[in-house]
Amino acid sequence: MPSEETLRSRANPLYKRLRALKERTGERDLCLLEGPRLVLEALAAGLVVAEAVASPRAEASPAGPAALAELRQREVPIRRMAAELVASLSEAETSQGLLALARRPSFDEQEVFRRTPPLVLVADGVQNPGNLGGLLRTAEAAGASGAILTEGCADPFSWKALRGSMGSAFRLPHLRGQRQGVSSGSLTQDLDHALGWCEEEILKAEGKRHETGVYRLEDLYVELFPEKTSFFRLKEYLEKVEAPAGHVVFKQGDQADSMYFVEFGTVTVWLELPNGERTRLRTMGMGTVVGEMGFYLGIPRSGTVVTEKPCVLYRLSLASYQKMNVEDPELASAVHQFMVRLLANRLAHANKQLANVIA
Repeated sequence: MPSEETLRSRANPLYKRLRALKERTGERDLCLLEGPRLVLEALAAGLVVAEAVASPRAEASPAGPAALAELRQREVPIRRMAAELVASLSEAETSQGLLALARRPSFDEQEVFRRTPPLVLVADGVQNPGNLGGLLRTAEAAGASGAILTEGCADPFSWKALRGSMGSAFRLPHLRGQRQGVSSGSLTQDLDHALGWCEEEILKAEGKRHETGVYRLEDLYVELFPEKTSFFRLKEYLEKVEAPAGHVVFKQGDQADSMYFVEFGTVTVWLELPNGERTRLRTMGMGTVVGEMGFYLGIPRSGTVVTEKPCVLYRLSLASYQKMNVEDPELASAVHQFMVRLLANRLAHANKQLANVIA
């Protein structure tokens, strides 16, 4: 232990600083580490420990001497503090006599998706810090590449969360709460934003999303319309729509008088809830169709579709569809077959999701 004078006053600035961190009113870029094992985990993970306080209990605890030696080796200032003061700052029933101030690690989106394919935990509003810590520990053990913690989640660097994660919060890249500078909004605002962002990043990692380039609709549907002449004939019945990001393609409850082929960009389907809120159902990219269900069944729109990015869409109106059936029955039959395959694939996807929920 250092030989300097022991701090015994609650009026001491260092004690007040530690107290503020315990009460979560102190510096936002710091976290309070309690106990030798947590200090060792933080140091091993590369955290910068600014300062530490120790009572005689630290030397007597099993990992205390090792933690103190590691702190000294890294030239971290260690201050003596009376056992009763350290105990008053402790969250544990019995203080282990060692507290440290550490800089919170900072992670970015690239670190969360550093592995291909990525495996990302999304924690939606987990308020219990012990549960959140346990989730981070389990995610790291399962080989997750990172985690997203939406608004409303507990602080992963609170004492209970750190105890639950056993150091995983130091090592597992994660994004928490609202982040600025994300072009499509706050990816950690809620579960919908987080999952949508995860889907997009996974598709990018697998090479199934393109951020630049120009695509022709006929190239996207070549497998569905093997004869290019069929698709060129179809385009005669389509209306090109260039929509900016945030454009409402159609609203839930509207009359389904058209469906849209997506040539470029991404659109999101939202379910409007009775309480005025909405939840994301699915985000889809180029080469897909939206609005076909209500269009074919003649029922109102079951969801609201909004463009996530600037999009190029092709609209098939009910009037043009009826005209096609009269003028080009062969083409209309090809469209019918395409829609049957599309709806069958979406039904299979929905059944798989349902099976996963039930399991």
